[in-house]
Amino acid sequence: MEAPSQGSGAPASVPQAANGAAPGLPTAISPGQIVRNLVTLEQAPAFFTLPDYQLRRLARRVRVVELGPHVRVVEQGQMGDSIYVIEHGTCLLTVEGEGGHAVSLSRLGDGDLCGETAVLDEPSAVTVTTATPCRLLALDQASLHAVLPEASPSEAELRRQMARRNSSYKETIARAHWASPSGEASVIAAYASKGGAGRTTIAINLAAQLARDHPGSVLLVDLDFPHNQVAVLSGLVPTSSLTRASWTASLGDAGDLEDALLSAAQLHASGYLVLSGALRVMEAELVDPEQVTRAIRALKSTFRYIIVDLGIALNELALSVIDLADHLVLILTPELPSLKSGRDVLQIFRDQMHMPEDRVTLVLNHRQANAVVAMEAVERTLGRPPAVEIGHDGNKPERAVMAGTVLALTDPKSEIARGTRRLAEMFATDAAEGKEASP
Repeated sequence: MEAPSQGSGAPASVPQAANGAAPGLPTAISPGQIVRNLVTLEQAPAFFTLPDYQLRRLARRVRVVELGPHVRVVEQGQMGDSIYVIEHGTCLLTVEGEGGHAVSLSRLGDGDLCGETAVLDEPSAVTVTTATPCRLLALDQASLHAVLPEASPSEAELRRQMARRNSSYKETIARAHWASPSGEASVIAAYASKGGAGRTTIAINLAAQLARDHPGSVLLVDLDFPHNQVAVLSGLVPTSSLTRASWTASLGDAGDLEDALLSAAQLHASGYLVLSGALRVMEAELVDPEQVTRAIRALKSTFRYIIVDLGIALNELALSVIDLADHLVLILTPELPSLKSGRDVLQIFRDQMHMPEDRVTLVLNHRQANAVVAMEAVERTLGRPPAVEIGHDGNKPERAVMAGTVLALTDPKSEIARGTRRLAEMFATDAAEGKEASP
């Protein structure tokens, strides 16, 4: 079964025969295929607790479905009659919001399962679409219940697992309000002239703080090329990027730019979305400032806040984003190299970019237990005191990275959480005042 080409419109769906299987499948299964089916089912966590004899019986009853890319296997809001185990290939699990935009929740690979609501007899909360050519094992309700009778211990355990998976999807979706906010987003650029200042950690925690009150309306864009640190530190695996979405939209393959960018964004469990700038080093080298600013402008009407994590280079790309931003968060540490470079950057913003002082928010992040430079010297060097001071957090940021958690959510009393909460309150107040002042 071949999928339509990318330029042919919306993804096709898997057609169903009367018995729930894709049409045209063979009626007999070879011994070699049964062995392959068994190996795939053994990899699926959902079937881990089943005894061998039940797995062998399921392996004889599954039907092989081969699909090209961009085919809907499961559709949000629709009843399904089969569960699918991925033997080979990659699928994207997405949810569609009120504006009709699809947002990626996760990527499914070999051994993963989808279509669990067929076991639960309820509409699917998500859409699953093939991202690459896929070979799936389909198991319809009749075949499943022939091996696992309804209300049997094995069927009850499988149903509990499916219910937990579906519940986690619903909880994630419930945290996000997909309707677009009124007005345009406040663009916040996070910049540090020296590495190791904690810029990405602060950007992530700021996004989580803002998403508390506005889930689904906060976008975090990673422009620290060529890495994808925002996605990694958020516990996400990027499957697309701003760069790829821009190329796709320019070729007319995926609707307008806004839809393509939203499809490339991934939702974090706390309610903010992450958009990686590029997935590969070669892609990062091809990104131009016009492409980035065009993407940000295209998304301003969709989100309430857009946070841009910039790299340490003050190049043309960074300057174009800073010029577009409503707020610039300049992150420094109480060390002489950081303060000196921060003073130089402030002078560039003031003398060459004619940036008003109130657009720049200074954040002093204590990465060490004992400050190397006293606060009086910090203020004297910078010409003004920092708006927010983040105390030393020990190894909490490093432990959060290893655990894939965000301190703003897991440890609200941490210094990072307290500092980013103050930042969020400042930007929320500015946004509210700006809305009241607008006609």
